Amino acid sequence: MKDSTSSSLAEVRREALADALDSGMQVVTATRRLARALHLEYARSRGADSWLTPRILPWSAWLLDQYRALRDFGRLADARRCLDETQAAALWEEVLSRDDTAGRLLMSGRVTQGFREAWQLVHEWNLAWPGLEARAGEDCRVFLRTARAYEQRLRELNAIDAAQLPGLLCKALHGTAGGPVAFAGFDRWLPAQQALVDALGDRARRVVATTRQGRSRVLAYADTRRELAAAAHWARMRLEENPSARIGLIVPDLGAHAPLLERLLDDALAPQRLWPGREHDPRPWNISLALPLAESPVVDAAMRLLGCAQGPMNLAEVSRVLRSPFLAGATTEAPQRARLEAWLREHGSEPVTPGALMAGLRGDGRAPACPLLERGLSAAQEIVAGGQRRRRPSDWAAGFVRALGQLGWPGETPPGSTEWQAVQAWAEALDALASLDSLGPSFTYSEALQRLRRILAERRFQAESPDVPVQVLGIPETAGMQFDAIWVTGLHDGVLPASVRPSPLLPASLQRELGMPRACPDTEQVLARRLVEQLGAAAAEACFSYPLSDGDEPLRPSPVLARLGTPEAGAEVPGGIALRTFAARRVAEVRDVRGPAVAGEVRGGSNLLADQSACPFRAFALHRLHARPLESPRSGVDPRRRGSFLHDALRILWAGWQQRAVAAAAGPAARAAAIRAALRSASARNLADQPRGLMEIEIEAGAQVIEALLAIDLERPEFEVVACEHPFEITLGPLRVRGRMDRVDRVGAGLLVIDYKTGTADPRGWDDERPAEPQMPLYAIALEASVAGLFYGSLKPGAIGFSGRQREAEPPPIGGRAVRQLEPVEWDAMLAGWHGVLAHLANDFGAGHAAVDPLWPTRRNGSCAYCRLATLCRRDELLRAGAIGDD
Repeated sequence: MKDSTSSSLAEVRREALADALDSGMQVVTATRRLARALHLEYARSRGADSWLTPRILPWSAWLLDQYRALRDFGRLADARRCLDETQAAALWEEVLSRDDTAGRLLMSGRVTQGFREAWQLVHEWNLAWPGLEARAGEDCRVFLRTARAYEQRLRELNAIDAAQLPGLLCKALHGTAGGPVAFAGFDRWLPAQQALVDALGDRARRVVATTRQGRSRVLAYADTRRELAAAAHWARMRLEENPSARIGLIVPDLGAHAPLLERLLDDALAPQRLWPGREHDPRPWNISLALPLAESPVVDAAMRLLGCAQGPMNLAEVSRVLRSPFLAGATTEAPQRARLEAWLREHGSEPVTPGALMAGLRGDGRAPACPLLERGLSAAQEIVAGGQRRRRPSDWAAGFVRALGQLGWPGETPPGSTEWQAVQAWAEALDALASLDSLGPSFTYSEALQRLRRILAERRFQAESPDVPVQVLGIPETAGMQFDAIWVTGLHDGVLPASVRPSPLLPASLQRELGMPRACPDTEQVLARRLVEQLGAAAAEACFSYPLSDGDEPLRPSPVLARLGTPEAGAEVPGGIALRTFAARRVAEVRDVRGPAVAGEVRGGSNLLADQSACPFRAFALHRLHARPLESPRSGVDPRRRGSFLHDALRILWAGWQQRAVAAAAGPAARAAAIRAALRSASARNLADQPRGLMEIEIEAGAQVIEALLAIDLERPEFEVVACEHPFEITLGPLRVRGRMDRVDRVGAGLLVIDYKTGTADPRGWDDERPAEPQMPLYAIALEASVAGLFYGSLKPGAIGFSGRQREAEPPPIGGRAVRQLEPVEWDAMLAGWHGVLAHLANDFGAGHAAVDPLWPTRRNGSCAYCRLATLCRRDELLRAGAIGDD
């Protein structure tokens, strides 16, 4: 890179730039950020309500402007059209797709970018193709081959691309008349830039600013958070001293630190935004960080809506569609859409097909209907129907616009400034998609969407913001910028000088000889030293800082900081507004463990008592506040659904046999046939939405566990199944408890209750003052004196059998090591104790007892293991404070 052009150009003082612009001068800037800054400086200097827009353009925009002007006036010998970035990227992908070797050189997804960067370097540095061929290695030869193919496609299309513009304009601008052109922020020149500036001759100028070199110092901080907090606090102090000051915060890895920096700057410069209702107050700072357009919320919503017609989606994507504020009915139909999401999570399965989503929107299967969204999606799907047919890109772009229009995108409420700008950027992206018509491809619906996704990912978007005093920039955007005070953060030796990373597609030795970027450590050292000097001269006060560590990794200062003096230890800054508010709090301790008492009777099942026993707060939250978390469906058949399927099959089976003798007399073949018939009938009710193959797997697995449990049943003494899914209702204090017993057998004069379990089942959970499993004690109380046994019927593979307790009898109704026999006195005492325990739980719930008091909160099998209310009850804070525990 050379500087001779810059030093030989006539100078224009930055302070006089506004007058020069009024006289017809053009200004070309090294970055878009500098162009915006000069526009704002011009506006401030004029101090009027309106003015003519000055001709200030960044380099790339100026090239296109000159190309179009010369072409339109017939002054270009080569008047081929210029492809835009989207078209050029698509053309490179086309060329590379035809080269088997090229796709194996770099990581997938980076192939096109790597070749485009090498192509750009060749033209920026005016590299000769014969010279490259003479020094080419294997990778470079692949690049040269594909570059020739790319050039051939450009000739076939009668086109050029943006990389070729400087060379084309050099010939056209050489010796032409015109007004002066001043260049700002170009501290070093690429050969192609230098040649173009030389072609302008006496018309070329350079913008120079008064050196503002003042006090500079180097500060060291323990870590990045403390460093950024100190910078934010410093910016606040400078603004308090001079509210009109222009302050720059320079952060090398801005993308990685932006979320933390936003919080710190809000805390230091706009603390009022932390209060409810003030989150939209203006900020006195702006972060110059353009993100992919695809990440803009309104654009992301558009792509998700278009994806609804593409194929199955996971439930997270469906949830975002249902919650989206960028749809017609987002407010008026919000309650129905929220209920539909909960319904899909509870009854649906992943992935969600377009048909299943439309069925839910229509209200099929007792789903909460959303007619507005259903009509919009139906109309949109009709527009993009026939997605396998190939169409021109412009046809798909027009179809996307119509489909989104049917859905009411971008929403019912007028968009804010940021959303409006994003919608305009979206329209430009669709225009870019349509422009691919000129390259000749046709797409299916999925291919068109995928292409649009790539366009949105490549396009950077940052909404224009008002002029604010504090600017947060990355290092590349600092070229030519001027401030009253500047702080440059993160200058450890891993950042500056930049690490060496030459293009892998060009000869490394050639890149080092020419001093190309990221190719030689010595060049990077020189550039780093020059950067620090320029930043120090950009403001009257300059601070340079670095962190001493990154996690456990120690860091050292950049070697280029040595010229600025010995680093000082950075002072700790006061805590933020949140910490200061907390420190100034007045503490009043209130122990609130009781809600309002239940008014009248409350209906509930055994789950209510189980929750009250596990944790009174959980029972209050779930059954009084109805604070139920959303379900998280799984692919295939979830355990709860499988349990319902097997329960239903066993109900059908025993409803037909009713007695052990009938089942035994049927014979093995007939029993196996009856089991499969029952399973098929149950699958029609419980698994109808599952794929046929998965349903057959569930039927076969179910047959195996039912046959195994039935074999144990047939070894028992004679019994009669008197009820399946037997309903009951009892009163316990203020509670009216309802439920269903899976199966009730009669053996002699006594009744045995069998509860089928597909998971872990342990009768020890029936005991204690706070039983973990109060369901079976509840059944015993409901049947009163007639109950003679309580059993789990385990359907869990590897643990199939019965476990439980029974009143002593000979022979025992159900045998086995997992069955306890109790003497009549012991049996009656157990039932009486259960009655007291359950009545106590019911009375506590009715009285509003809602203390956060979980059973064994830290154990793997404790009450908190599968509870999703930890955020609501603040369990973790209570554990740290010792307020709850396993004792």
